[in-house]
Amino acid sequence: MSGSFASFLARRLLSVLAVLIGVTACTFLIFHVMQPDRFADGRALPLQL
Repeated sequence: MSGSFASFLARRLLSVLAVLIGVTACTFLIFHVMQPDRFADGRALPLQL
């Protein structure tokens, strides 16, 4: 019984870690793709979009 709980807990922790890494990577990429320096004019980012 404890072996199944340990494997459940390990799978749950790995899933949470995978989600955290995925969200962090997406947020990092969005912030770096959407930075205003990528655009030629000097207007604010919402105006450039």
